[in-house]
Amino acid sequence: MAFGPNPGISGQTLTITKVSGDLTGTSSVTIGSNAATIQTVSADSVTVTIPTEPAPTVTSITTIVGNHGSTNGGDSFVITGTNFNPS
Repeated sequence: MAFGPNPGISGQTLTITKVSGDLTGTSSVTIGSNAATIQTVSADSVTVTIPTEPAPTVTSITTIVGNHGSTNGGDSFVITGTNFNPS
């Protein structure tokens, strides 16, 4: 598949062009964790609007084990907030 132009700018369009196969049965496209709105579908390409992802917000960070700023690693933290998946 080929992508173009500006495939990372929210609100703009992204055109996905096939290398082989037929795209006419395409009914959904997901970018990141958000559904993209399909504008057009043809046998050769799908054009979607790039969805807006909300900015992540961290509301607190709490140390569970270890020292703040230790250089040997091993610290554990609880991070709370919205619009992100800490791992």
